[in-house]
Amino acid sequence: KYVYYHCTKGRGKCKQSYVRQESLSQRLESVVDNVRVPEEIVRKLLDEIQKGEIGREERTRSRIEELNNERKKITARRDQAYLDKQDGVLGMDRWRELEDGWASRTQLIAQQEQRLKSSLGTPGVDRAREAFELLERASQLYLEQSPDEQASGLKILVSNCNLKGESIEPNYRKPFDLVAEGVKTGNWYTQEDLNSA
Repeated sequence: KYVYYHCTKGRGKCKQSYVRQESLSQRLESVVDNVRVPEEIVRKLLDEIQKGEIGREERTRSRIEELNNERKKITARRDQAYLDKQDGVLGMDRWRELEDGWASRTQLIAQQEQRLKSSLGTPGVDRAREAFELLERASQLYLEQSPDEQASGLKILVSNCNLKGESIEPNYRKPFDLVAEGVKTGNWYTQEDLNSA
């Protein structure tokens, strides 16, 4: 039993001939291979990502410290305002107004601190390493898969492919479009690309 593919003629008349599944599968291997990143480039990219992660973590810890200092100042002001209210220096209405503002700000600070603390130690480098390792083995995995599994894997990599004669023109999904462009041009990253990853 042989399986053939053909153009659906969705855009009108097409001269593309029928293509056997095995032949198409072999041609599509290049689509997978075009996102294979050389090992030396992987090391460089991971080093850059590591530096970015360290910088991000330092900025996060600095921001947590700023929020902690702000909370301490608010606590000192609240304590002083309470004493001023007790001593009759500050009226009850003004004290409540200040207290409501400080309570609201303290709650907001706690939420921001919680969010920042939960982002510490995010394994960005580990995730990138896993992705690169998967891309490194993608061609091998593709060849070992059934046609249905190959199709599923290709749907992750590309939005569609155009078959023109013997050549295939893939439209890669993000972020694989950047990887394919790096493979093609040798221009692997800019600072902007790394920050948006």
